[in-house]
Amino acid sequence: MCRIETVLGVSIVLLLAGTSAAVVPPVPYFSQCDSGWSGDRVGGDGPTICAKGCALTSAAMVMAYYGVGTDPERLNDAIGRAGYADQSVAFGEPDDLPIIGDWDGDGDNNIGVYRPGTGEFFMDATLPDVLSSKMIYVDDDDFEDNPSEHKWDTIQEGVDDASDGDVVIVYAGEYVENVDVDKSITLEGAGVVTVTAADAADAADHVFEVTADYVNIRGFTVTEAAAMYHIAGIYLSNANHCNISGNIASNNNYGIYMTSSSNNTLLDNTANSNSFYGICMGHSINNMLQSNNVSNNIYGIYLYC
Repeated sequence: MCRIETVLGVSIVLLLAGTSAAVVPPVPYFSQCDSGWSGDRVGGDGPTICAKGCALTSAAMVMAYYGVGTDPERLNDAIGRAGYADQSVAFGEPDDLPIIGDWDGDGDNNIGVYRPGTGEFFMDATLPDVLSSKMIYVDDDDFEDNPSEHKWDTIQEGVDDASDGDVVIVYAGEYVENVDVDKSITLEGAGVVTVTAADAADAADHVFEVTADYVNIRGFTVTEAAAMYHIAGIYLSNANHCNISGNIASNNNYGIYMTSSSNNTLLDNTANSNSFYGICMGHSINNMLQSNNVSNNIYGIYLYC
């Protein structure tokens, strides 16, 4: 029986518990020990796909069955950008059989589990809409705006082009802007990406302002949000289940500032040389801070109710 990790906050439900199937479907077969990806590490820093990639490989097979152009290597790359949630769930019993077909009589072919001991079928495992998400690209030097190819020269245009579940890749450069994130998306810095509020359209605003749940921001240097007291490099307001990781927040008034936001993760960030707080959290509960480097601020990590 495979254990299925949660990706981008959405469970990909796979019911693969046996070694044979009641119905033999045309499902593409991927071996987790294929030479193309066997040595890749799950999520970027976990065990190898060959050793522990059962769920990942099974997910790629099902996605390919539903027409998604992926394989274990591509899916693992996407997981590495977005990160795993910290939950996993197991479905089925050791003797259950995976099946694909219209077993529940709804007119659609879906994945399910057949339990020989009781003659029962379980679970509709239709893939969630997140699988239709698109990739959006931002480069301040090499791109001209191209809506049909989802290429832009500012981060905000990339965010505006996105829908819930999309991924915005920002290539190396220095971006002078304030970025408002009001959708459940992933923002990924590829290379040295600096975003500064100085000389932006509103120098008295945050660099990143997040007001949506399930937002991931990783790989940015945010700086010079300092024109007014309560502005920050990264600001979360009424935003829950977000992941802020691998960023550098420096020379702002507040490095990372969170208000009325819960169940978020701050991981491997550096908050240094900010005028007041490195990390400030107010009216927020059940947040996890891990492996953050906070130094050379007037106040390091400040919590208030």
